[in-house]
Amino acid sequence: MQRGCVIFIIAASLAILVCSVILRIFFMPAYQAKGTARIIGVIEMAINEYQRDFAVYPQGQNLSLTKKLLGDNARSKRYIPEDSIVVRDNRMVDLWKRPMNIIMNGRRPMVISSGKNGIYGDDDDIKGESAPK
Repeated sequence: MQRGCVIFIIAASLAILVCSVILRIFFMPAYQAKGTARIIGVIEMAINEYQRDFAVYPQGQNLSLTKKLLGDNARSKRYIPEDSIVVRDNRMVDLWKRPMNIIMNGRRPMVISSGKNGIYGDDDDIKGESAPK
């Protein structure tokens, strides 16, 4: 192999490495936030479908609610697929792989992600439609 080809391959490899690091640092958090908002929407749709079938919202925190939506209910109906990115270790998670916070607000469950920093109750939390803004 000629010296020019080796230099080109090394330069191209370094360019790919730099681009991937830039993408990871600058664009991944925005992707994770938008994706998590969509995951919350999927969870809320599943909860609403459960409510239409049973005339009540499913009760419980993340683990018990996940089991009900995965088919541990009177109809054995799955509202979310078990192999979905929404579920990890039988819990509903965000794209940072942290469990979602499911809060009962008296009417229906509110789905909240702690966001990028992993701390609930601050400005980077990602909330579903039923959560107060």
